[in-house]
Amino acid sequence: MGLSKDEAETISKHPFKRWAATVTVAIAIGIIAWLEVVPSKHFVGPEARKVSLKRAEEIALHRTPGGHLGVEELRWKDNRLVWTIDVHLSHSPNLNEIEIDALDGHVIAARAESAAEEELEQAAEDHHFNLKPQKPK
Repeated sequence: MGLSKDEAETISKHPFKRWAATVTVAIAIGIIAWLEVVPSKHFVGPEARKVSLKRAEEIALHRTPGGHLGVEELRWKDNRLVWTIDVHLSHSPNLNEIEIDALDGHVIAARAESAAEEELEQAAEDHHFNLKPQKPK
């Protein structure tokens, strides 16, 4: 598997060949290391989710006590599978949007949204949103 004496001399006499061999080995090591380090959860589909909708609802309600569940969806966001759950608060016109990692159950984000923001978001997601420039009067 090693190099013969003539091959070793040829490589040592030609700096470009030495450089190319070094770069090839470095790239191979880098690829192997990358495959070991990158979490495999980024390469799975929705069927691999470990957090059920029921569990995601429990997490969202725990994050927003006294809330009522609204729109729920499972989607890819930023290379991860995410449950997005809207929780309506009875004492507020706003709602809380909770994003939960569908593979490990961690809350990724929680933000307050007005009813108008939620309506705009839903319209955009449903592809009914169509911006048209307004003509000045």
